[in-house]
Amino acid sequence: MLLGKRLDQWTEQDLHVLVQNQVSESRQLDYKQELKLKTDKDKRDFLADVCAMANTAGGYLIFGVEEDDGIPTAIPGLENFNPDEDIRLIESLVQSSINPRLVPGLEPKDIKLSNGRYALILYVPRSWAGPHAVTFGGTFRVYGRGDKQNFPMDMQQLRQAILQSALFEQQLRDFRRERLALIQTRRELPAPLVDDPLLVVHCAPAGAWSPGSFLDVVAAERDGNLLQLLNASVSRFNLDGFVRHPRHGPVPYYLQVFRSGIIEHVRSLLPENAGEFSFVAIEKSVIRTSRHALLALKTLGAAAPVWIMVSLIGLEGAKLVSPSTRHSGYEEDYGGFVDRDPLVLPEIMVDDFDADLDQTLRPLFDMLWQSAGYPQCLHYDKDGRWNPPR
Repeated sequence: MLLGKRLDQWTEQDLHVLVQNQVSESRQLDYKQELKLKTDKDKRDFLADVCAMANTAGGYLIFGVEEDDGIPTAIPGLENFNPDEDIRLIESLVQSSINPRLVPGLEPKDIKLSNGRYALILYVPRSWAGPHAVTFGGTFRVYGRGDKQNFPMDMQQLRQAILQSALFEQQLRDFRRERLALIQTRRELPAPLVDDPLLVVHCAPAGAWSPGSFLDVVAAERDGNLLQLLNASVSRFNLDGFVRHPRHGPVPYYLQVFRSGIIEHVRSLLPENAGEFSFVAIEKSVIRTSRHALLALKTLGAAAPVWIMVSLIGLEGAKLVSPSTRHSGYEEDYGGFVDRDPLVLPEIMVDDFDADLDQTLRPLFDMLWQSAGYPQCLHYDKDGRWNPPR
């Protein structure tokens, strides 16, 4: 967040605060008086600015601001700027001329000024699919950003960027493995758990292991989306962040929000019949947790993408069932039995907080069904919506 505010909350007054406080350009902030996209050189320079921030730490490009040696002096705005057309042009240019694709993409915000002109803020998130290269006009150049300027990366810097991207994925999987080991053995948990099979959902934002990146756990504890997800009788802070759970244990569920921004929701699973557990109940809980977690992380200023990780503990030998399997005869053909404990499904990356969760989670649900012997999730209708039998 810039000046402690989400981009969608910014107004002209906030731009003047930058001038009044002489907020200097930095690794994550760059002022531009004009938005130049007419010539090939203009486009290459613009793409270099975007690429450099995405490859380094992310940041903000603010157009329509006069500056003197990196210090903003006035907000004249942009001449002949058409928000709809020019933002479409920018998004098209970035999509076609930076490789690989930025994940997540740019977040634009146009601000109508009192003089009738516009200022444009482009938030460039740090990308987790990099390093990225500018490929416009047949070029292939990779840029990083220093304190106030871009630079072409050399081989050592490229190698470091590649290793950094791989390191995040390893940190993600190490965290998940360590948490599942503790949950499975019921050790060092924020609340004692019942001895039932468990559904574990982790939602991890991109900045979870970035140096100095901490979620405001006081604001998170008050967040309405997390309250809707789990409004238990006990809500308290702990060393990891804050936790919610029922007052008397052992508890059937808890919600732990870590200072890193990772959300952990653990819930017991109850059988429909002896040894049989519902696909519908599992999927419904995953969708609900994912929806509220994404809304909360967006509200709290976390950076996309977000990785959703689903694990099942204590279901080895159990049968996963649905009305769809009973009516189709699939149970006789495929069985539906879980063959391992824990059952750790591959993580799914959500690159937009407003993503269509039905479609985003479909590969995850397909893998859940395949883990029990079925070819795919049978709960999607012809329009691709999650629509299980009632």
